[in-house]
Amino acid sequence: PLLNQRILKAVKQGAQVLSLQSYSDENRYPIVKEVLVQQGDFAPHLLGVVKLLLENHKLDFDLPKDMLDKINQAKVQPDHQAFAEKLSKSTSKVILMGHDILAHPEAALLQYIIRLIAHLVNAQVAEITENANGAGAWAVGMVPYEPLGDNRGLSAIEMLSSPLKAMFLMNLEPEFDCADPKRSIETLKEVDEVICLTPFVTQTMRSYATLLLPMAPMSETEGTYLNVLGQSQTVRAATPVHYQSKPAWKILRVLGNLLHLEGYQYNTAQEVLKEAQTMERKGLEPKAFFQQSLQTETHAKGELMRLAPFAMYASNNVLRRAHALQETVEAKLNEKAILHPGTAEKFGFMPGALVQVEEDTQEERFEVAFDDKIPEGCVLIHRGIQKTMQMNGPFKAVHLKAVDKG
Repeated sequence: PLLNQRILKAVKQGAQVLSLQSYSDENRYPIVKEVLVQQGDFAPHLLGVVKLLLENHKLDFDLPKDMLDKINQAKVQPDHQAFAEKLSKSTSKVILMGHDILAHPEAALLQYIIRLIAHLVNAQVAEITENANGAGAWAVGMVPYEPLGDNRGLSAIEMLSSPLKAMFLMNLEPEFDCADPKRSIETLKEVDEVICLTPFVTQTMRSYATLLLPMAPMSETEGTYLNVLGQSQTVRAATPVHYQSKPAWKILRVLGNLLHLEGYQYNTAQEVLKEAQTMERKGLEPKAFFQQSLQTETHAKGELMRLAPFAMYASNNVLRRAHALQETVEAKLNEKAILHPGTAEKFGFMPGALVQVEEDTQEERFEVAFDDKIPEGCVLIHRGIQKTMQMNGPFKAVHLKAVDKG
């Protein structure tokens, strides 16, 4: 809401908004050009924009051959022309990347293309992460590699793709928080030692955890957030910690002391913040973003591509347990399969009909709802809720069939 308000104020002062996404939100400001595409079509659209921009802009570095091939093979569409013209003519520009890009199987490729566009038109880029302090985590080096460096660890998807000897999970409920909960849980069950630092315990967590350490939730912890402007915002704990739980930083400090590690001598959260503020924040050039990308699935006839944004009031473990919020109209919509009316007509579905969603060996039933802001050929089924915790991640093909409510 706060970011939306900033955009609204900018529009009132003459800014123009272009939008590329897989489903349309209810905006309180006019959008000059909005393009809705299936998530598998993000790269072709952005490559078309790059192809047009390169006709009038020169790069100060060489692109990899495989990127050049992708650009040369791009088919330019009228929508691409509108984006390229607006970006070229505007004097002040910012490109916002949301979770549709950051959680995409081709995220590395898409981020590269977006930053390449920004480089060509002299625009700024901002990442709107799903979690409240993604920027803060990046600033203090909580990434598996050094920018442009040789030291590289494993990304989250790599760690959850094949079992490791041990894993340490902090404030994470994979069945709700991970993009692919089914695969994440299957992998965790094969790990020898899984230590969970968590404020809540679920039955699913007990199925893979070997040790549970009680930590205070965010509402009982003081700390600092880094917003999209790079500004630090420090908050106090709203309530005292419950029973014998402790803030996560205190637990990590004690573990570091027990293991005789250096740098674990903090006594207050302010001391942690003071050290964090001295750390250098390293930026990345566009060429650092080019990596081998993953391919999205081509769904077969009769199947739909699943869009899977976080459900309303389900983006963290505190909201998921707020019973009053879960009873709202918005939360109830989380448990529906949402289709474009044109897609529903092709399948013969009516609003309120009961359908069975099938993927691999998993089946789940949903009530149908219509929304013309969903791209045709897609079905929006939220993640982060109990009903979808056994499903695969987004960008997967699913099959829908009508079932009798009786």
